[in-house]
Amino acid sequence: MKTLFYTLAFGKQEYYLQSQLLIISFLKNRVPDSIFRLYTDKPGFFDFLADEIEIFPIDKKYLQECIGAHKGYVFSVKLNLIKRVAMEKDFDATVFLDTDVVAYQSLSSLVSTIYHGGSVMYQREKKYSRESKKEYWNALCAIDTLEYRVDITSSQWNSGVVGLPQGWENKMQDASVIMDELHEYGVKQHTLEQVAISVVLESTGNIHPATDSFIHYYANKCAWEGLCDELEKLKNSNVDVCHLIDWFGAIKTLPAALPDKENIFYRLIGKWKKSIQKRLLLSKK
Repeated sequence: MKTLFYTLAFGKQEYYLQSQLLIISFLKNRVPDSIFRLYTDKPGFFDFLADEIEIFPIDKKYLQECIGAHKGYVFSVKLNLIKRVAMEKDFDATVFLDTDVVAYQSLSSLVSTIYHGGSVMYQREKKYSRESKKEYWNALCAIDTLEYRVDITSSQWNSGVVGLPQGWENKMQDASVIMDELHEYGVKQHTLEQVAISVVLESTGNIHPATDSFIHYYANKCAWEGLCDELEKLKNSNVDVCHLIDWFGAIKTLPAALPDKENIFYRLIGKWKKSIQKRLLLSKK
């Protein structure tokens, strides 16, 4: 049984650094008959991994065409890639991973879940009907969600991990349609693709969290920067990949996925500072 794990890294240095950590963590915890594929606009940055993974270059033209085909929604690139990979017939399961994800233990249980017909997303987050603004709830009740039913129990799942059995490309095509419908309706959020995938996969009644295998640290990136930087320094010292895998395996305690409550204040201050800096830059133009 063959499994493809893959990620997409383009546009920012932080994504390339995060991808390195993700890949090394995968190599540490991989299961037999699994491979890793990296889609990136900076393939040379990952030459040291060429014997361990597949590296698929992508260019700005592809990214621009994808975004343009989905009414300018930037994050459509992610769902478009998931849909494209799901069409491949060489794998029994495919698992998309955001760059800010690490594998922290064996992936055998997650792979088994998918082989037995289940789908996987990182974790359940919140019910649309209970959101304070209920923007998604109102939109999902108004748009055409094809044959998929959305009710007060429906939840948004985190798409940092999206695992699919073979033959589910039509479901991802449906998710793509729902994403475009949400955008057309005017939802002012940056998680349209996440919600669209959630609607489709939750409707199967066989969706599972991936938190037993992965950490998605999207809300605590500052705590992980040290590991990303340390890995980059080790790579530049010309050690081999086996050494890097051992380095990751020797880490006794990984940072948390979410920040400590006492640190949330400082995180908000950091966001406020970045917002001010952006405004100052715009005012100078």
